[in-house]
Amino acid sequence: MAVNPLILELPRSIETDRLIMRPWQQGDAQQLHKLQQESWEQFNKWYGGTLAKEKTSKDDMKAYINGALSGWYDRSWIEFVTFEKESGKMIGTASLHHLDWSVPKGRIGYIVRNSAGGKGYATEMANVMTRLAFKFLDLKRLEIRASIENPASNKIPRKLGYQFLTVFEKNKASVNGDLWDLEIHVRFDAKDLPKININWSE
Repeated sequence: MAVNPLILELPRSIETDRLIMRPWQQGDAQQLHKLQQESWEQFNKWYGGTLAKEKTSKDDMKAYINGALSGWYDRSWIEFVTFEKESGKMIGTASLHHLDWSVPKGRIGYIVRNSAGGKGYATEMANVMTRLAFKFLDLKRLEIRASIENPASNKIPRKLGYQFLTVFEKNKASVNGDLWDLEIHVRFDAKDLPKININWSE
């Protein structure tokens, strides 16, 4: 039986020992612009979209946030902006996207700004989002996909106990038109995830 996503309650704030995650607010546009300008080359290489553009404005970031908020409210794209608890600095985003409520199923996405790399934040965010997907949304299938040329991203599902399924060859076009071969990793529940302290606030 299909899920009506509009009746699902989501946490308004998530805290781990190191991170604070919450939905976007319009006041985040300036910080997002700084993050994007610092890291756009990395985003351009691996992700695409508004955050991958070299020249952007604060208004572009407002439009991005509006799109994310629209996705939040209709449950088509659920994204949390993430802050480092100790410094209060915006360090990235974590999302559930390609949501198909007829199953229901979806995919996890994550980005971390360059200056916050190498600290395990992306793995921590993906751990949180995996738990959220099964705890609050009752998803039956959850995927993480990444280019085979991006080993750092592909290590994350392995660390979290996702099952490697296959490689989809020439499955996605990069910003410059290159066709990516994507590793596909899947989970069907949240069992045996690495331990993490989480406070869900509704």
